[in-house]
Formats: sequence, C-alpha cells, structure tokens
Amino acid sequence: YLKAKRFKNYWEKDKNGNRLPYVDEVIFRPIVDDTVRYTSLRAGDVDFVFSLPFAEVPNLLKGAPEGIVPAIKGGDRWFFVNLHTQRGPLKDVRVRQAIAYALDKKAIMDALTWGVAPPEAQPFPRGSPWYFSIKDPYSIPDLAKARKLLEEAGYPKGLQLVAIVRNETLIMNLAILVQAQLKRIGIDVKLEIMDRATHQARQTKHDFDVNPGHLGFYPDPDRIFYSYNHTDDPNNYGLYSNPEYMKLVEEGRRTGDIAERKEIYRKALEVMNSDPHFIYLGHLPVAQAWRSYVKGFKTNVRGDIFFHGGGVAYAWIEK
Repeated sequence: YLKAKRFKNYWEKDKNGNRLPYVDEVIFRPIVDDTVRYTSLRAGDVDFVFSLPFAEVPNLLKGAPEGIVPAIKGGDRWFFVNLHTQRGPLKDVRVRQAIAYALDKKAIMDALTWGVAPPEAQPFPRGSPWYFSIKDPYSIPDLAKARKLLEEAGYPKGLQLVAIVRNETLIMNLAILVQAQLKRIGIDVKLEIMDRATHQARQTKHDFDVNPGHLGFYPDPDRIFYSYNHTDDPNNYGLYSNPEYMKLVEEGRRTGDIAERKEIYRKALEVMNSDPHFIYLGHLPVAQAWRSYVKGFKTNVRGDIFFHGGGVAYAWIEK
C-alpha cells in the first residue's frame, strides 16, 4: 500500500482560511478484484473506492445500501470505432456511412456499461466546457439504409474487413459487439487480437480496416479533432483527408476565443458525420463510492480525487 501524510505547509486553504488538507493521512490500498473491492467498502474495511463494478451500478442508482454514498459520473474516456479511409472498400464514403448506420450505439453502450451510460456523438462528456449540442445522424440504426449504401457502392453481397483489437477486456467486448452488428448488413469483420505493442505498431503502419477502442481525457479539443484526424499528424491512423474538415481544425488553432472554437469544432464534427472516420459511441462512466461518514468529499466529471477546489483535500472523517 501507499501511505500519504499531510504536508503542513501545503499552500491551499478553504474559504474560511483553514489550511488544507483536513485529514492527517490517506492510505491507498490496491484491490484488483472488482467484487472484493466493493465488498470491502460495504464491510467498512475501506472508506472509499475508485472504481465500482458496473454490474452493481444499476442497483446502487435504485437505492444504495445503508452507509454507502455512490457517485456515478459521465467520465471522459470515450469509445469509438476508427475506420481506415484510404484502404479497400473503405475508400468509398458510402461504405463508411453504411457502417455508421448499422451500429446500434445504445445497444453497445448498454452492453459495455450495464445500461449506465447513454450513447454520445462526440468525444467530450456532459459537464465539459467543450460539450456541445449536435444532431447525430446515426443515433438510431438504419439497416435498410446501410444495405442500400453498400449496394450503391458495389457490394450488394457484403464484404470482408479486418479489425485490430487490443487484448483488453472492454475493447475486446466492443469489438465483438461491432462484429455482430455489422454482420447484419453482410459485413464480415475478422477480429485480430493482439497485445498493446503490436496494436500500436499496426496503427502506426495504418495496417487495419477497423480499429475499435477508447481514449482518455484531453483538456483541449485540438488534441482530438486535429491530432487524430489531420492529414499532417502522425496520429491520423486512418489517413483521413477531408479538405473542409482540415480547414476547420486549422482555423481552431488560430483563435483563442472559446465560443468561436467551440462552434468551429461543432462544424468539424458535422463534416465528419457526413464523411465518417471516427464513429463516436459514448463515454465510459466513472463509478465511485464512499462511506457516509466521509464528509466534504466530492469528485469532478473525470472522477479525480486530487484537483483544485475539491477531492481528498476537502474530506474529513466524522464517526
């Protein structure tokens, strides 16, 4: 375990001038198993858990056990399906649109998060200053339209694609769901499971058709909208190249006005919806809980416990 002791000369103070943090020490104890972690909380062996098993979250939302305070946040890690845009059948935008129409985002998010997280059409979660209202043309799957697009593109009998899948449980589950849903429109996706290093190498070489996964928090939208999608950026693994999109994300780098940038990135996402490269699915929620005798504690949208104005620094034990 790790024991962190209070630093008496820590700079931050509360609104009444009291020096933070309130507690004298915090002990961090790693508990790998989800069930054991939650059981330890219920038994009072620990005061707080970073991550709850999703299977327990629906019950917690209906009514938490006595003495337990759950906190379910939207989270900032976003699920996606990344499509190659310059390889085989995927060169045709109609094939990529067909894939987007075939995916049932709600069913995917329900399966991955036990019905906790809703589908979303953007990388930033609700509560983020970069979250914006946008209509998702793929919010409801349309298999008839997907099949029609494939037929127009010259694939009336379907086609075969290769997906590179990192051997991480959530990503493998996502890949299996995507594979099953695309099968409904005649797209046969071969899943190639691999370790992180091999997966990164395949991404960097642009050696894939479909690349399901999830990515974490970036404080500025440029890191997502430019880095993963601009022709000049090495992280543009799917070799996306849309002139209108490129012009917008370049414009986003030239202004510091938040409102202007937000509108620029909203327009960029609309362009990508019509010319799919990243298909956004939703966010991995943060499910945490603590004992009711832990007072003053709060986390932010990311589930952080160390941040200015909240977290562990403002917590105390009242027994």
